Amino acid sequence: MSRRDAALVVVALAVLAAASPVAAAGGDGPLVPVAARARLDLNLVAAEGTAPWSWDAQSRSPLDMSRFMADLTAGDGGMGVLYLKGAANWDDADDAQGRVAFTLEQGDYLYRHALGGGVLSARLFDDERRYFTGELGTVLMQDDVVQAFEHRFGIRVNATRGSLGADYLASSLDSGLETQVLQRGALRMSSTFAHVGVAYQHTNPEQGEDRAVVQAEAAAYYRRLTGIVSFAQSGPGSGFFYPSGSFDADGNGYVAAAPENSATSLEARVRRLAIDDIRLDAIYQYQATGVAYVNELSTTRPGSESNSAGLYATHRLYAVEGRLFWKDETRFEIEEARVRSLEASARAFLRDNSQLLLRAGVQRREFQGREESNAGLVQGGYRRELQRFMGGVQAMLAGIGEDIAPRAGVEARLNWSATSALYARWIVADESERASAIYARLEFRPTGRTWVTVAYGWGSVGDAPDMLDDRDAIPAADTRDVVTVTVRGDF
Repeated sequence: MSRRDAALVVVALAVLAAASPVAAAGGDGPLVPVAARARLDLNLVAAEGTAPWSWDAQSRSPLDMSRFMADLTAGDGGMGVLYLKGAANWDDADDAQGRVAFTLEQGDYLYRHALGGGVLSARLFDDERRYFTGELGTVLMQDDVVQAFEHRFGIRVNATRGSLGADYLASSLDSGLETQVLQRGALRMSSTFAHVGVAYQHTNPEQGEDRAVVQAEAAAYYRRLTGIVSFAQSGPGSGFFYPSGSFDADGNGYVAAAPENSATSLEARVRRLAIDDIRLDAIYQYQATGVAYVNELSTTRPGSESNSAGLYATHRLYAVEGRLFWKDETRFEIEEARVRSLEASARAFLRDNSQLLLRAGVQRREFQGREESNAGLVQGGYRRELQRFMGGVQAMLAGIGEDIAPRAGVEARLNWSATSALYARWIVADESERASAIYARLEFRPTGRTWVTVAYGWGSVGDAPDMLDDRDAIPAADTRDVVTVTVRGDF
């Protein structure tokens, strides 16, 4: 257990121990309510053609995804709640003898207290996803980006009273090579008709200069209309960063006038606009980011400007929904490219519990002012789900106008009892190395807490909600299929 993990456990248990006598004085219940769970997930993977024997079972390799997990929840609303989860993962090479270590993977302790008509809460966390900040405009910190760090340890404090709110986050982010300290503070005021918020985010790495981002945003709501504006600037910190940079009217458009270290976001929405029996929702977004804007905790692309609009329609009498999305993005740093795309899709749900999908799109790319490519896409599908059977088929033509890449797939599921089923899919593609991928899985549930499967093929190919939209490529011709046996038990 690392120092970070030990600190979380020691602090949380100390608070629970101090609070438990108070809770016990009010009744005969346990001093500290505790609930524990565990899961054992065994995976036996046999790869075709591996040496020295055919169908050799793989162990202590990246294919061995066996895992034992146990978690514990202790405390209640009065004394705070502690959550700890540990696991042993067989794909981790722990030592030469092949022993698997059980380590603390994540945990947090949450304490809430009513104070002066409001609520004050504090959360101490370790390797949990607690970085969602909820900005309406330009996002300063995205939970998925922070999740890429090897370890994340910190504390988050929230205070709310009526329409006012304040947040403070302090965290240590370990990338494996170095550790940096992250701090973020925010103030907000929200009401029925408006929202105003300011935020300041600061990162201090072990090497190089520190970095800070400051942001202000405002939103207004009126009946079905919503408007949002957000403006952020980044810069070197030296402990604190003050927004700097002047507007210059020379150049073309807003990007030329805005500071190079700024990011601006505008958004307008119209909700539930009724036209006869059709309900419409529409959204328009504008994003402009200067070449000197730096924020490694978000996916905002420096040196870019984009306009996008979406129109979403549903029919009141028939189960039909449609979507139309347009985007125009210019990347004026390094690439000097422009990408424009238009996509439309429609989905109909029929009375026999089946659905139809139609989708089409086109994309034009320009590089340094010259047209580079035009590509189109057409996709269609049919799927029907019954109580004991599901079946569907999809076909797609991508790269229309360039190198056409056809793809087709069929999938089916047969539930022959309440505790057993068969699922299979077959994807065919016009690829030179390998033209198809087959995956089949037998599923059994001997008890309510046990799940057993026997599968053939690579399950990652086609496992997206629409199987042809999966980005995982079909394995190459020299990649052999595998048989996987899994046994999962919950305790």
